[in-house]
Formats: sequence, C-alpha cells, structure tokens
Amino acid sequence: MPVTSVMATQYDAHIHGVAEISIVMEGKELHMQLHSPADTLVGFEHKAQTQQQKQAVQTVDRYLNTVNKIVEFTGNKCNAVEIEVDVTALLPEEHGHDEHEHEHDKHAHEHDKHTHEHDEHEHKHDKHEHEHEHDGHERSDTHIEITANYQFLCDDITEISAIQIKLFEQFPALEKVQAIWIGPNGQNAQMLSKNDNSIKLN
Repeated sequence: MPVTSVMATQYDAHIHGVAEISIVMEGKELHMQLHSPADTLVGFEHKAQTQQQKQAVQTVDRYLNTVNKIVEFTGNKCNAVEIEVDVTALLPEEHGHDEHEHEHDKHAHEHDKHTHEHDEHEHKHDKHEHEHEHDGHERSDTHIEITANYQFLCDDITEISAIQIKLFEQFPALEKVQAIWIGPNGQNAQMLSKNDNSIKLN
C-alpha cells in the first residue's frame, strides 16, 4: 500500500491512551494509517499468553478490519479497497513441533556417540540462537504498536467535509487521537477525543 513519508515518520512517540492517525488524500484516493500502543487497544504489551489474551488480540484484529466501525465520511462516499492490520507482535510463537523433532532426533541417535554429540552441539547452538532471538523479542516487546493501513476510493475527495473516527466507542482506554492529514487544502492537524471525534476538513 503506497503511503507518503509523512505517514511513515509522524509516529515517533509511545504514549498509552494516545493513538495517531495519518491521512493522505490525492486524486480519488484516500490513505489512512493508524498507530496505537497495543496496551491501549488490547490491555497488554507482550506476547499473548492466556486464551483470554489471544481472544483479545483476535477481537481487535476483526474490529480494525471492519471499516464502518473505524471511520465514517461526511459529504462524499468512500469505499475501502485495501485493508492491512498488523497485530503480529502480539501473537505467540509455536515451538512445540521443533521440540518434538529434536527429541525424535535425540532418540534415533542415542546409540551413536559421535552423531549424538554432533546433534547435541547443534542443539546447543540452536538453543543459543533461540535465546538470542528471545532476548530480541523481550527488548522489542517493551513498546508494542498495533498498526492498520486503509486505502479508500472516493467519488470526490474535495466534497468530504469531515471524517469521524469511531475508535473511542470500542476502546475505553483510548483517550486521544492525534490526527494529521494532507489533502487538497494543504496539511493540518487536530487532536480528537471521545467528545470531539470528527476531523474537520472544510
């Protein structure tokens, strides 16, 4: 999905309760990008561990993929043609199959000392790599963001007078949304809240 450098670089802060929406309007296309701390939308910022946490991630994923629950246009009709929601940083990694294969290999070669020692060396190497990767995940898990990209085709962008952001209805922990947009009338910004959730374009 094409996005401008403005959309790619605006979100540089991680403040719980505050999300950011960047919008670029050009021709008949409208691109919208959402960034939010994971804690604000799902209530935690680590790999989902319990079944309840996994369900929370799935619920947020489904919600963000339902456009009419996210945004509403006033003055002109816009249809979503592409949606990309990224919650992968919250999804657990499955290692059970790899561990089973290792145990199988260990059993198959337990009578061959040389091969077993070789496998054990590889296992230690793999364990070291796994621990290194795990450390990397722990560092990145300190601040996890959920992102979503939306591409719309509109009949006439110049007729859009307002864009209502409906995220506050679903996420009580969301206090503010910093909206930044570029369109036919130039660039502007507006801080949205539950009581003032419409981006005023005209």
